Amino acid sequence: AVYYVLAGPLRLLAGKPTGLLVGALLIGMLCASAAARFTFRNLGARSGMCIASGLAILSWGLSDRLISPWNPFVLVLPFALYIVCCWTWALGRDEALPLLALAGAFCVQCHVGTTLVALTVFAVAAALRVATRTPWNARFVWLSGALTLGVWAPPLGQQVFGNQGNLGALARFFLQQQGQQLPKLGFSLGLRTAATELLPWGSWIGRDQLGFLGDIEPSSFAAVF
Repeated sequence: AVYYVLAGPLRLLAGKPTGLLVGALLIGMLCASAAARFTFRNLGARSGMCIASGLAILSWGLSDRLISPWNPFVLVLPFALYIVCCWTWALGRDEALPLLALAGAFCVQCHVGTTLVALTVFAVAAALRVATRTPWNARFVWLSGALTLGVWAPPLGQQVFGNQGNLGALARFFLQQQGQQLPKLGFSLGLRTAATELLPWGSWIGRDQLGFLGDIEPSSFAAVF
């Protein structure tokens, strides 16, 4: 998906590498703006201010990575938009579904590592949505289904009609790992690593070194987070 989105700016700038940087910046700006506007419109001014402030801090922390077309960076703000859409949909606002489908597919196609997290967030949102017992808007449901088919048509078409599809390559990769004895990260180390990255003064706001508590993994904060 990211290649299709970046193709436009790259073409407009005559194939210069600057087009990739401009495209990555536009993706981030549009997703952050859409997330803030969607929250203001559907959830009120207080929620909108919280989301807008959080996205501003996150964007400041990303710094020059905002213009990087590297997939782990370019999907950060789209995934924030995806979470906002899941949140608003869980509260019974079906108009979030089409944007949810687009943002989710974009993130998963950018990096397969987001698949489990995206599905988990969607499952929680779906459970909450069912619990609200509000009527479904068939128009938005059908529209999101059509958009989902549209954005997944290229990889599915490549898998069916191409010589070697990416989906098949991913499946073979994960199946081949099952018979190998690979080192495991472990839950404890994984939690400490995530907590280090997600500290209020951590690298997500641009701090490569913690400094405040020393360069250690704060396992106590991990449990709280």
